[in-house]
Amino acid sequence: EIESVAVIGSGISGLQAANLLLKENKDVVVFEKYGDIGGVWRTGYDGYGLQLGTDLYKLCENGFIEKEVKAFCKATELRKYIKSYAEFTNVMNRVKFNKELVRLSRNRNRSTWILEFADGEIAEFDFVVIATGQFSKPNPLPMGAKDGSICCIENVDSKDFCDASLVKDRNVVVVGIGKSGVDCALLAVHCGAKSVTVLARKPYYIIGQKLFNLIPSKWVHYSRIGGWLLPPDYNANFLVRALHKLFFPLKWLLHRIAEVEMRAFVGPKYRNAGVKRISVPESFFHSAGQVSSGPEFGRLVDRGEIVVRFGLIQSYTGNSVVFAGYDESLHNISGDFVINATGYTRSYDFFDPDVRETLDFESDGLWLYRRILPAANVDNLAFVGCECITSNVAESAFIQSKWIAEAVSGRMRLPSSEKCVKDVLKQKKYYRKLLSRVASKSSQAIITRPLMDTYVRDMNFFPYRKIQKGPPILGLLAELFLPYTPADYVDLIRPVGAK
Repeated sequence: EIESVAVIGSGISGLQAANLLLKENKDVVVFEKYGDIGGVWRTGYDGYGLQLGTDLYKLCENGFIEKEVKAFCKATELRKYIKSYAEFTNVMNRVKFNKELVRLSRNRNRSTWILEFADGEIAEFDFVVIATGQFSKPNPLPMGAKDGSICCIENVDSKDFCDASLVKDRNVVVVGIGKSGVDCALLAVHCGAKSVTVLARKPYYIIGQKLFNLIPSKWVHYSRIGGWLLPPDYNANFLVRALHKLFFPLKWLLHRIAEVEMRAFVGPKYRNAGVKRISVPESFFHSAGQVSSGPEFGRLVDRGEIVVRFGLIQSYTGNSVVFAGYDESLHNISGDFVINATGYTRSYDFFDPDVRETLDFESDGLWLYRRILPAANVDNLAFVGCECITSNVAESAFIQSKWIAEAVSGRMRLPSSEKCVKDVLKQKKYYRKLLSRVASKSSQAIITRPLMDTYVRDMNFFPYRKIQKGPPILGLLAELFLPYTPADYVDLIRPVGAK
């Protein structure tokens, strides 16, 4: 029987997991590496903010979910919102700060976990929830493939780019073209950089908040009908797969229409730099799509205030970067300040070697049952928000946390290890074929709605949350076309101690 639970990390995943486990009358302690809660929102570059609307990024709790969140708010406002959630749910009282986990091992005699921290503290718990997120460790700057030169130019990681005045009158090179890369490039232009060049390996679409200046993009990203434009999930039944094949011509047409809109949004120069090579599904799977606050980036690229190049960095010199394009042409790019926006990776360095060996780590990620539990050989360990990249982490982290709470309480029966292993093998085969060019295949959950439905069914709840609200016809239309939000799942929360 599980009585004590350690939660590692106090971002939105860790806080929601702690809240739901407290409702099961478990003795929960949250261990936070730094001196404040918030996870990825704890710090960030100047102007760092949310790319989701007000109704999408909310933390689930009865009496709290109604609290307003400013649409596309900055990190400072979001930190206040997260802190108010931790205080409202009394999770804040369970957080221990400045607790860096350095070793997590098994006490096999007692079937418990031993946690060792950098300050020398040792603790023992029945169950451990890993909620260290998808952004534990910045990716290093790409090194020269030919000469192995390191970056001797002044450089900073995007999350530490907190003083934008550093770039005034300088030749700025931004490495990476995800959300952070685009934001930092725009910031550099606004702060008077002499030149701004963005270098990236792969292009993808930057998506506007409205398609054709008419349809909010959230109606595509977060609705069932929008999810239907992507391939079926690996667990889809015969009927669902047959419908996808039957409507393939229509899906193909809609993809081409979306490409026209997205290419128009980014402008001709960005398009000609390489984005015209990719299709809509490929872009979504590689980047989950990046929702921009407006078409400013494309306009600045067209005006020449931002230069975008796709290819590979070959080497660094004292004041320049040698870059090879897709056509193998070499470019000597002036730069005296480099911003590393190459993204982040997950870090599980704290696992004891024996534990790490039994987990299903492979070259393309850590494979888990339902992206939560090790399929075999490791008991009483769960991951929340780490190995599940979705388009709305606030929603998926809550549902994963609720799934764990139902399992820990004993209300939800888990399948045998053999069935879990079989499911993970099926998952590997499917996603390795579908995402052949993606490095971390194990964590990709862009086919979000079927996965959320699976979690809800596992917990013996009805997965179609909108259809049961209002008259049947209106409910059906809402189920198909309206975006799903965390509020659709708040009624899954049971009162404290409920059976």
